Amino acid sequence: MKHNILAVFFILFTNLANCQNFNDEFVISGKIYGKDTGKVILRYNNINDEVILDTAILEQGQFSFSGRVYNVSEAILRTDIETTNLEDKSIIRFLLEPGTINIVVNILNNPTAIITGGPAQQEKDDWDRQKKDLLDARAFYYHKADSLNNLQNKNNKPSDNQAIAALSSERDLILQSIRTKDMAYIQSHLNSYLSAYLLVQHHRRLPLDSIKNMYDKFGYHVKQSDLGKRLLRFIYPLTNDTLFRASNPLLSADMEKKLRIVQSVYSFSLQDTAGNLVDLAAFKNKYIVLDFWASWCTPCIKAIPALKQLAAYYKNDPIQFISISLDTKIDDWKKSILQNNFSGLHVLDSNAFRSPVAVYYKVVWAPHYVVIGKDGTVINADAQGPDDPAFRLLLAKLLKKE
Repeated sequence: MKHNILAVFFILFTNLANCQNFNDEFVISGKIYGKDTGKVILRYNNINDEVILDTAILEQGQFSFSGRVYNVSEAILRTDIETTNLEDKSIIRFLLEPGTINIVVNILNNPTAIITGGPAQQEKDDWDRQKKDLLDARAFYYHKADSLNNLQNKNNKPSDNQAIAALSSERDLILQSIRTKDMAYIQSHLNSYLSAYLLVQHHRRLPLDSIKNMYDKFGYHVKQSDLGKRLLRFIYPLTNDTLFRASNPLLSADMEKKLRIVQSVYSFSLQDTAGNLVDLAAFKNKYIVLDFWASWCTPCIKAIPALKQLAAYYKNDPIQFISISLDTKIDDWKKSILQNNFSGLHVLDSNAFRSPVAVYYKVVWAPHYVVIGKDGTVINADAQGPDDPAFRLLLAKLLKKE
């Protein structure tokens, strides 16, 4: 009798697990009118909280993707892989959820995309229609600003700079109107995945307490979605609210314990590309520049030449550049280092944004640069990039004090 009960329990457990796997799966079928060949790239966070960059080959304009995602994740489909402007209409942002999703893209004349198959995306489409005038105005200003920037790069006229500044002010007013409208939507739809998505879109321009309070009011299923996890990854390192941290754990109990005993950069030992542990205490009495980056981060990759140039310039000075990867997959990390000829000291904690070193230094996006003094104290917790004159000036001033 006991064996029969165990057998029944095992069958039920297996069926539930299989249902869970099935409920996590998505399939995307797509068609692009106006482009028969080439590639498209899909970016999203999978069920294991890993950043996935998937490529599909177009066959007579058709493409497909499949994978697993928990609840809802923001996805970005790049139909023109050469485009770097994130506001370009060839870049399609949508809400990815389990099930079958159909995407039809028309790049002839005015590019448009129709996405069907998911209730979260349907809610987003409905809300976008209600603020269509504002979204159209935003698109207009981004397009005009892009044109003026290209013109300014050619002519280098002061009048172009004035026009760009005036346009930026007008654009900011539009963005503020969108933000106000979206915040009102969130407050009245606290159990909506769309609300989490909208908060993700605006979180960099909102006070931390406002983000935290709205997150606290979200339903459990929203918090557990990829969108909810993205918000927690932003809030957790920045807040000093111990009650919030205890109620919304980001790290495992073991990593929390490690984090509590961290005193400075010298408390960390991280794995290098050969699999050896690098004790950062070895760099005492040197200035340290921490470069938090990832293979999937386009701005990070673009900054590599400037960072290499700086490291070469200061190679005989008491300053150590350390690149800390936020990749979750070791192979992706190593491959990117080779592809980009990224020399220097490379280390990794595959827990990425959930790692003690990232949480300790309040890393919530990449790239992120931290400048540390010879005694381990932080000089600049969120420094400008290596191609920024202010960053170079900071290092020059530090070394001039020698």
